[in-house]
Amino acid sequence: MRSGIGSAADLARLGVEPLVDLPAVGMNLADHPLAIIRFALRPNARASSLRTPPYGCGLRMTSSLGQPNDLVMYAGNVGESVAEGVVGVAVMRPFSRGRMTIVSADPMVEPLIEFEMLEEGRDADRLREGVRHAIDIVRHRAFSVVLDKVLDPSDKILADDAALTSWIIEHCDAHLHPGGTCRMGSSEDPRSVVDPECQVIGVSGLRAIDASIMPNLPRAATHLTAVMIAEHMAERLARDG
Repeated sequence: MRSGIGSAADLARLGVEPLVDLPAVGMNLADHPLAIIRFALRPNARASSLRTPPYGCGLRMTSSLGQPNDLVMYAGNVGESVAEGVVGVAVMRPFSRGRMTIVSADPMVEPLIEFEMLEEGRDADRLREGVRHAIDIVRHRAFSVVLDKVLDPSDKILADDAALTSWIIEHCDAHLHPGGTCRMGSSEDPRSVVDPECQVIGVSGLRAIDASIMPNLPRAATHLTAVMIAEHMAERLARDG
């Protein structure tokens, strides 16, 4: 954007000379919305230190909306203290989209980042379903030797859709998997920033090769997919000279 590639009108208002009018730059921002459930651990199940790796195992599931593997749960035996355990529940196929934009031509001024997570109702519905399912799992008698009780959310919140939705919105956080702001697609699609060769549309010799080009996030952390994109394009550029 500070180089003049983006929404021409928005850039001009900030004193940036527009070179390529590409309004989709910064749009389509996505992350996996994550909510943390807190549990009281029995003394025998507590970690010896907060330095213990937080997550020990994960579980994938498909929500009632039918998007395969669209929910994931991570269990850990370290929370705000060693007396707490946690289960993180995340929506891995989010529909909500936000945006990133600059607010100044000065590179020292931070951009405005708006994830707008859970704005799409289906994301909130699935996260609510995932939280309830996770609590059903840990309340199974097999977990009674390590878990004492659920600390948050309370039974009263769990029993009411509106209350649980409010709790999810209040506790929702980014999963540190942002991407999508330079969306790949057809050069004829106004939502696109790069074409299938990672070439920035309307700009010769400029490519974006990272997680920003993903139209949709993978149903996992973005790291390996970003590495695959980079390796694939490195091989193609080396081959084509």
